[in-house]
Amino acid sequence: MATPPAENTPPNASRKPRATRTLRFVVVFIAAVLALLTAYRFVIETELKGAYLFQVARHSAWLLDLAGDSAEAQDLPGGPFVRFVLKPGLDTRLRDLERELRVKRSQGGGAGLSTEALDTLQSEVAGVREQRQAALADEKLRHTVSGYQFSYWVVPECGAIEVMAIFLAAVIAFPTPWWKRMLGVFAGLPILYLINIFRLACLAIIGALNASGKWFKFAHEYVWQSVYVVFVVAVWLAWVEFIVKRKS
Repeated sequence: MATPPAENTPPNASRKPRATRTLRFVVVFIAAVLALLTAYRFVIETELKGAYLFQVARHSAWLLDLAGDSAEAQDLPGGPFVRFVLKPGLDTRLRDLERELRVKRSQGGGAGLSTEALDTLQSEVAGVREQRQAALADEKLRHTVSGYQFSYWVVPECGAIEVMAIFLAAVIAFPTPWWKRMLGVFAGLPILYLINIFRLACLAIIGALNASGKWFKFAHEYVWQSVYVVFVVAVWLAWVEFIVKRKS
């Protein structure tokens, strides 16, 4: 049977199904976003939220520990807390030397500690104290006293759950087989989680370098807010391009 010529097909025939699919996607997307954010509102004050935020703190501290001198995540009554030291200052050095001196004095001669070694350690402590006093008196050297460090609470906004919920809704609403949607969810969300950990680590480094907080505030409230949304859109578009459009 011969097919009718292409020119006989009404020009709007192919546009109607596409418009219907687009409208369905928008409606389902909005409904899914509202449902997910509403569900998150009931989860935000539960232990599940606290456990998730502590994992965010723990993983960001692990990455910061690679980038700086030390980093530690603590699960405190006020919430997850991260202490990051990019470069230790004179206070840290003095505290470590004084602790070492107390330990060696308590050990005494039984540990085979010579008087010369003890005198050397005492002289080193005195020298660091003098450096600290000189740094406190000089505005240009004052940052060397505390060093470069930054501490922060991991609040719900640090988890980027709301933005990841939007990505999840966009994947669920897209008209494609469910196995492709599940692949987008199980591949996309971990990627966005890792990007968020990298975001927190970058902000902590900026906070450690910028004692006044001016550049940290700009990076936190403007730069990374926008950049993270760009990453979310990029991951979603990559899923559409390489998974949805790929022929099964």
